[in-house]
Amino acid sequence: MSKKPEKYLVNREYESAGEFLAELESRPIAWSEPASERPPSSWSGNVTTKQAIELARYGWQKGRDKMAKVSAEMASPIGVETFRDTILEVAGAYPIVPIALSGDPCAMVETHSIERPSPILRIGYSACYPQAIGGNEIMNFGAAILSYVDALEANGWRCELWADSHSSAVRGSKKLRVGCAARVCLKRSDEPLDIDTMAFFMAHPAFPRRLEFRWEESFAELERWFSPGYGVPVFTPSGPGFDIFFSGHNADKCVTPEKASTLIGATLSKALEGLTKT
Repeated sequence: MSKKPEKYLVNREYESAGEFLAELESRPIAWSEPASERPPSSWSGNVTTKQAIELARYGWQKGRDKMAKVSAEMASPIGVETFRDTILEVAGAYPIVPIALSGDPCAMVETHSIERPSPILRIGYSACYPQAIGGNEIMNFGAAILSYVDALEANGWRCELWADSHSSAVRGSKKLRVGCAARVCLKRSDEPLDIDTMAFFMAHPAFPRRLEFRWEESFAELERWFSPGYGVPVFTPSGPGFDIFFSGHNADKCVTPEKASTLIGATLSKALEGLTKT
């Protein structure tokens, strides 16, 4: 795992996937040997960069099916808390005597259950992986996160979800560690979970190995530092404010949907336990 950079050459935040894709398509390639233009392989998701952009924009049906398979292995005890609320009415369960003696007709206590959704969760995850991580592990890692976010939403939580591509590189005699980072908001807390589209960004190897590569290649100042290896992943957030962050440092353990589910579930449970105690 790489240390956090001492200096960022590029550090950008995108308010939506659409904003990220629009900039990606508007900026020309500035590197002399761009990996995003190499032939498709299983390592990069078996698609070209152009095909990856289409999947990002219009959705990935196979990813929905993958997420459903991972979801089937999960149980989510996380839910909406139910509270008892009291109000004063003309009729109710029992009177408040001083109020009744004052002549106020609304002197009876009425109780009813209300549901208060949990606070908004700002969730981030590493969208940058070591070269040795296979496409299958990326799919399992991302699909498990997406499945748990779906479960949280179904149980009343409001989730904001961010992809955080964060890497660093070292060059020169002074061994200065520089970084580049792109944070992309995939879902705001008041937006529905678009599984078809989200599945691509979270579970398809072409997002980190086609689109993120293509994004780096559009910045000429990065080539000297990040070409040809595209840097070393940094598995800590590149920006502040995440309530929960899923680090990709152990994505290599996600060799099956079941193992990915166990790993992500443990991280989520620990994070929620800490939040509820504060």
